[in-house]
Amino acid sequence: MKNKIILGLELVLVVFLIASMVSALSVDRTSIKIAEGVDEGKAISSTYVVSSSEQRVVSADFKVVNDFKSEKQIRIQRWLDPNEELVSHNGELKYSQMEHYSRPYLEYKAVLGKGESADFELNIKYKRLRTIQDSPIIAVFDDLSGELITQTNPEFIKLKCKEDSVCDVNIGENHRNCPADCASGEEDGFCDMKIDGKCDPNCLTELDPDCLPGEGKSIPKIPTYELEEPEQITSPEEKPIIGFVGSTPIYADESIEENSAFQEQEIETKEKTGILSILFNGFAKVGKVIADLF
Repeated sequence: MKNKIILGLELVLVVFLIASMVSALSVDRTSIKIAEGVDEGKAISSTYVVSSSEQRVVSADFKVVNDFKSEKQIRIQRWLDPNEELVSHNGELKYSQMEHYSRPYLEYKAVLGKGESADFELNIKYKRLRTIQDSPIIAVFDDLSGELITQTNPEFIKLKCKEDSVCDVNIGENHRNCPADCASGEEDGFCDMKIDGKCDPNCLTELDPDCLPGEGKSIPKIPTYELEEPEQITSPEEKPIIGFVGSTPIYADESIEENSAFQEQEIETKEKTGILSILFNGFAKVGKVIADLF
């Protein structure tokens, strides 16, 4: 999304993104600022995503503070992905019309005077712990001009898991996104390739320096099968013609005796020859009788 960032006055918009448990877990907040000369997408320093509880319900409320010197009418889009299930929110659920599919998002609107703030509620269930690649995108627009003010950038997002000394692979915790719970070299679905004296069971033998031959994962061999050479069937049209019996062709690998048309024609010839022979003999005898009479 390449909309032009509003420039001009020395203004600052501070957006506080909060990701916390519905239960009374501590909340981490991160200020998101933009000012004159800040490039689009660089406005987001970091935010935290907390892994879910047993109910996997996460409060992902966020706050927008208007540090502009005048009133601002803003529109916010919070994109959703298939990993999220909405539980409650105070926005409006909409769908963007893509070429081959539609993508859901929540839209919030607010009019904020100078120094005013607004809270936006969002409770969701996560099927799996988020990664940096699928972290939420929140875009803030000037609702009057349609200009993009700022949006989150996954490259500046940090992750924080629920530290409970349990490496919960069912929600996607691993050594990368939850090192407090998942030790290096643990069976967590993530190959960390660290030199720690342990062969990571998630790594191919060649990738983890600690793995000895036979340890770690091996590339599965694809079974091979020897196929029989199929019988080549040649149609008569592909064989050279060496002659004809009447209008019926005789092919190179077919003797005259084997040609069915020839055989039928030969039988028919013999039958005709026999009849003619009988008739000829009959006429000869009749001629002899007539000759004897004279």
